[in-house]
Amino acid sequence: MKIECILHREKGTVVEMPGKTYHFKPSEDDPRHIAEVTNESHIERFLQIREAYRLPRTPGQEAVDEVLEPESKAAPTPTPAAPPAVTLEPGQFLKTCGATFPPSFDLNGATYTLDEITHAAFGQSGLTVEDWNGLDEEHRATKIEIVLDELEAGEITVAKLPPKVVPLPHETAQDGAAPLGTVEQASGPAQGLPALDGAAEQSERAALDAQYKERFGKLPPSNMKLETLKAKLAAGAE
Repeated sequence: MKIECILHREKGTVVEMPGKTYHFKPSEDDPRHIAEVTNESHIERFLQIREAYRLPRTPGQEAVDEVLEPESKAAPTPTPAAPPAVTLEPGQFLKTCGATFPPSFDLNGATYTLDEITHAAFGQSGLTVEDWNGLDEEHRATKIEIVLDELEAGEITVAKLPPKVVPLPHETAQDGAAPLGTVEQASGPAQGLPALDGAAEQSERAALDAQYKERFGKLPPSNMKLETLKAKLAAGAE
């Protein structure tokens, strides 16, 4: 598909996309700055940037849909839209692009995890979990970049993922009560995204230390192994 860049630079416009470089420039018989784009995710990305790219029009012709009378007062600022909410079935997960993006982003004074951005991108895509996970890394990365750009521009809002409770190995539920555990950011399998082993171990250790202090009135030695700490808590003796 041909895409037109309406920003006419002297030497054209060069754009780097994952795995492809595009040069929007005029030809001998066409003054428009045109490039051929065949990658569907790249087409989607260019057309999202309405102030710079569009489908080609006849040279010299502009689209005029409606003539609006000037308003006496400024129009209200539109409320940012929220992508559709994501509900995952037990055992389902969403693939992220952890090799392409950092684990978190600071945008407009707020911090968002890659998991939260991925959930928003999935909600926008309209795909099933299976189709999303079947996308190649480049397609997923492009959809995540779109969400990041829209979030930074204030066009959308991204919901925070709720915390989850991770049961400790020696704890079980009694009388139908929910098991005790540690509270983590929702990024593990229960929310569709795998948690890092190191982060889970640190969180588990912190919870065990807190239980030890509550039971024995002091923190355990820092060099005490995790297995030993669990055994002492289970036995109820130092």
